[in-house]
Order: sequence, then C-alpha cells, then structure tokens
Amino acid sequence: MRRGIIIGLFVSICFHAGLATYPILWAFFFPPKAKAVSQTQAVELSLWVPPPLPDVPPDPTDPDQDKQQDISTLAPPTIMDVPGDVKVDSFTEIMAPPPPPNMGTPDPNMRVVPTGNFAANRPQGNLSNVFDIKDLDQIPQERGIRASPVFPSEMKRQGISGDVVLRFVVEIDGSTSNITIVSSSNREFETPAIQAVQKWRFRPGRKAGKDVRTNMQVPISFTLSDED
Repeated sequence: MRRGIIIGLFVSICFHAGLATYPILWAFFFPPKAKAVSQTQAVELSLWVPPPLPDVPPDPTDPDQDKQQDISTLAPPTIMDVPGDVKVDSFTEIMAPPPPPNMGTPDPNMRVVPTGNFAANRPQGNLSNVFDIKDLDQIPQERGIRASPVFPSEMKRQGISGDVVLRFVVEIDGSTSNITIVSSSNREFETPAIQAVQKWRFRPGRKAGKDVRTNMQVPISFTLSDED
C-alpha cells in the first residue's frame, strides 16, 4: 500500500512538473518566427516659392471725381410699362343688333299717330287757293266707304261718349290734309278722329269747271252701342 501511494505521488509530481516546464519545452522545440519589421523611408520634398511681385504705383485719378456728383443732372430711372388689368371685354366690339325684318315696310297692325299741331282753328299748311263750300259750283262727294274712328278702350271701359269737330281740306286728288280740331269734348277722342279723317277720300269740289281745293268741317261722334 505504501508502494502505491509513493507511485501515485511520483506520478502527480511528474505531471505538475510537466505542466510547469511545458511552455519552456514548447518554445525550445518550436521557436517563434521573427516578425518582419517594416522600415519607413523618409522622403524629403522641396517647395518652390515664387519671388515677390514688384510694387505698382496707382493710376492717377481725376481730382474732381471724388467730389459729390450733382444729382440734379441725373435722369430718373425708367419704369417698365406694366400692363394693366386686361379684361375680355376690352377687346370685344359691341355690335348693334340687326334691324327688324319688317323695317322699312309699314305694319298694317300699327296705328300711326298723326304729327303736327292740331290746335283749334290753327291750320297746318298752306291754305291759299282754298274755296269754301258755299262758293263752289259742285261740293266734294265722298268716295268709297268712310272709315270709322276707333273708340278708345279706356273711354269705352268707363262708359264715356264724346264728340269731336274737325276742319280739313279736300285736295284736288280727293285726299284730306290740314286737319285741325275745332272742338272736342274729350282729348282722348281727338287722335282717333284725326286718324279716321286721314283715310277719307272724296271727289274734289269744282269751281268754274275745274277741280279746286275745298274747306270742309264735319262732326265725329263717339257713341256707345248697346253691345258695348
């Protein structure tokens, strides 16, 4: 038994001794390789420095240049033309509307109010060489159907009747002219009465075997009928 202990102790000592001498033995049998040492080579560089420039004297200046310039001789700055507010209507030409298709031709449904001064006993034109009925050999005679005056609608609505006395001239061609108002019960009846007499036609009066112009005076009545 003691022999076994001694052997074990010896083996333990050898083991530990091997562990202690292992690095030395390893380095002896396997020496490390020498590391390459890089050598740095220094290179000298030389820089070229240019010589200094010579001093250049300044240019001679005008002594009056340093003085303050008179601002009164300076032209004002120009302003660019800026277009204003341009609208579409600025370039649009207003065209006049076309005339009605029946322009220049009388409308049969249109009532034309006669022009002129129809004051009482005031002639509208030349009444020279006009004869009265009592001086004629043959008085004017109505030709065709006498046109009736149009009863004013407002007077008809109010139930108003009236009378108008007109004086006019029967021309040689049988037409009427120089229509004047002698009397009137209501001014609303005057224009319809004149318009009716303008449409009347006559056979002219005669004097000494010749057709002559004749003065005539007629009353025109505006009377409501039972139907109205």
